[in-house]
Amino acid sequence: MLSALLLIACTAAPPTVDAVSPAEGQPGDAVKILGDQLVEGTTATLGGQPVDGLTVRGLTLMEGKVPAGLAPGPVELVVTAPDGQSARKAAAFEVKGAPKEEVPCGGDYTAYSAVATDQQVIKLDRFYKKPKESREVIELHFRDIEAIEYQARVMDDGAWCSAILIRMKDGGRYLFDDDHDVDLKDRAQEIAQGIGRGIDVLAEEPRPEPEAE
Repeated sequence: MLSALLLIACTAAPPTVDAVSPAEGQPGDAVKILGDQLVEGTTATLGGQPVDGLTVRGLTLMEGKVPAGLAPGPVELVVTAPDGQSARKAAAFEVKGAPKEEVPCGGDYTAYSAVATDQQVIKLDRFYKKPKESREVIELHFRDIEAIEYQARVMDDGAWCSAILIRMKDGGRYLFDDDHDVDLKDRAQEIAQGIGRGIDVLAEEPRPEPEAE
């Protein structure tokens, strides 16, 4: 009886997991794992892959980075204590795919973009014709924007294109406006000033002179 009581007293409490914060992101993003009994030596996996650079901050917090190679979609979190006890949480984190590359003057949709200062967001309202008619509304919060980008260059097809892009802190880039005829630099500077961000000039190529007939 005494040995049984000693065994119960010496058995550590199992770890528990509550959440991953933030709950979504891309491989390489920093995350916090919240739970309890996260003792030194506890390991963690997301989608079966070890969390990169995992550090135990205390019994209720671990920090690390989303492992590389995870396919987009929900993944399970598993934490395992040094004694082998574990806890898991299904669909604890949503892996997001890499942001789609925005091509200025691509012409695959019609866009209506606006800066809503009162709501602290930039709204991109896009209407696609292919593969089927659809609409996409994107809201970019000022707090998540790193800078406004401006470029004017001659494209591969020989056409001149002026464009404004929104660069996000997570590395994503969104096309705000583009034009084959109008230089948008002043508009880009106006947007940057209005949201309190800097402007990066990526290219400033002159518009080609029209060929003589």
